[in-house]
Amino acid sequence: MEQDLEWLEYEVARLKDKCDNLEKENFELRRCIGRAIHNLERDNQQTRDYIEKEKTKIVAFAPRFKKPKWETQD
Repeated sequence: MEQDLEWLEYEVARLKDKCDNLEKENFELRRCIGRAIHNLERDNQQTRDYIEKEKTKIVAFAPRFKKPKWETQD
């Protein structure tokens, strides 16, 4: 009986430690997710601002063709 009580006390202490570790891990995960959301929102807003500017032209996707030979022989 006393041995069972000691075993139960040991298991309770072990489970409390495990719960504490899970709570710490959960806190860190929530913090990391919060940072990721914040960074994505900031990046999205910067992208929107960049695209919406009238003066800014997105040239990254504009194809560059070679000039015809008759135009380059001047």
